[in-house]
Order: sequence, then structure tokens, then C-alpha cells
Amino acid sequence: MTSVPSDALYILHADDYPDNLEVYAIYLPLALPTILLRPVNVVSVLDGVSALKQLEQQRFDLVITDLLMGGMDGLELIQRIRNGESEVGPQSTPPTVPIIVLGSFTSDKLGALKDYARTMKVDAFLDKPSSPDDVVGHVVRILRAAVDIQTSRADGTQR
Repeated sequence: MTSVPSDALYILHADDYPDNLEVYAIYLPLALPTILLRPVNVVSVLDGVSALKQLEQQRFDLVITDLLMGGMDGLELIQRIRNGESEVGPQSTPPTVPIIVLGSFTSDKLGALKDYARTMKVDAFLDKPSSPDDVVGHVVRILRAAVDIQTSRADGTQR
């Protein structure tokens, strides 16, 4: 019998479209624990400023952000995460946190935005609309890699 670690994984999801937030807030905690063998909690916010505030309050294992949002867009959010910037206090989440960007990358302008985000070391890009199963696949790949990296650093070995 496989034991399930008690330490939950935390995902921050920023999107200005409430329906997207609702779908992933329901689907990810249902689908991911059976694959990752850990509980998963999703914190949903409607904009980049709220995302930064959440990053100050707790440590996240992954950030999923929409590219185009009102106020602070996904690119500014990514840049501020990578620079360790916050709204009030220090970030509880490290600047190296994995990031998935959701957006419509069909126009030239959005293609250029995608290229810029890539320079900010984004871990995955998903076109909207994306199926929840596609998002789960990327989340699993990224979180498994992050856990491997953390494990190898903790025991001094390379994988």
C-alpha cells in the first residue's frame, strides 16, 4: 500500500476570468492527488496584484497565470516573481517557483509576448482554451521535476 505524504502542494492561479478559476479550482485538487500522491490546494485570484499578495502570505509550489489580465498582466507578474518583488513584505514563495502561462498565442503581438515570457524562464505555455487534462499533464511534469530537484539538493545527489 502506498502512503500519501501529508504535505500538500499549493498552486496559485491568477486569471481575470472567474469561470477559468472555478474550473481549475475544482478539477486540479480532484485529478492531481491520484497522480502525485499528495493533496493539492489551489488558491485563485483575479489579478496580478492579488497574486503577489498571496505569494507574500504563503509558499506556492507552482503558479499558473493568464497572460492578459486587467491591471497587472501576467508578464509583469512573472517579472516581479522572478525578481523577488512583492507588494508589501518579502515573498514566501521563491523567485524560482515554476510558472505556467495561459494565453492565446495566435497573433504576432501575443507571439512576441510569449517570447518575452520565455526569457523570464516560464516553464510552460498553454493556448487558451486549454483542456483541464492538458493543464494536468503540464502540472504533473513540472511538479515532478521540481520535486526531483528539491530531493537531489536535499540529499546532495544529482538525478
